[in-house]
Amino acid sequence: RAFIAANPSSDGFGDEWYFDTMNGLLDRWAYSQVQFLRKRFLEATGDKGEKELDKKGFFKLFAELQDMPKAVAESAFRMFDTDNSGKLNFREFCCALALCCHLMSSVDEKIRFVFDMFDTNDDGLLGAGDVQLLLDHALQKEDAAAMATRQQRVAEIKQELLGSSPHLTFERFCEWAERNHDSLNNLLHTFQIVPSPERERAICEEILGRHQSLQEGSTWYCISHKWLQVWKAHVGWVGPAHS
Repeated sequence: RAFIAANPSSDGFGDEWYFDTMNGLLDRWAYSQVQFLRKRFLEATGDKGEKELDKKGFFKLFAELQDMPKAVAESAFRMFDTDNSGKLNFREFCCALALCCHLMSSVDEKIRFVFDMFDTNDDGLLGAGDVQLLLDHALQKEDAAAMATRQQRVAEIKQELLGSSPHLTFERFCEWAERNHDSLNNLLHTFQIVPSPERERAICEEILGRHQSLQEGSTWYCISHKWLQVWKAHVGWVGPAHS
């Protein structure tokens, strides 16, 4: 959590390090992605002309957090709220997303983010209850066949992680998470608001599949052929040439 915490000098880091780190996170986003994030951010703030995102808007935008215990959801908000103001500005929003978005973050960053999110009392350890919650949510998106034995598997993994200890250290969690990327990604699913190239392609294929031909009353848009060729290469488009 201290990685992008405000008032860095109290942690032994200077202002220059702090702002360089924040700027580095912002630079991960392309201009078009920043525009997309800005649109989603403003939508979540509501229609009151607010320039900051409160908790209500945050939990509306990341709706899956509402299915988690309140302490975990509140912890997630604190991960974004680096200046502890109770609201998020757009800079905080983009920087925190860069640490948990599949498109931008490293595996190490995602592991750290998940651990800190479930470390609701900020003591650097996960208790047995924290581990139970983490595993319940990590495995809940599995297919129906795996779901039948999910509780047994949760108990087995919990025993593997904790052993005879009442707490789980970050180092031990890191070892497990590096072997279980799917479970790690499940825990960060709600933060994936910027579509991946694969998701972009799937959305467009689905839309074009429903609109095979021009029909009276339909609305179509002209786009640059050059831009379209770049986009096709970006998403790996191999579908029928409806365009």
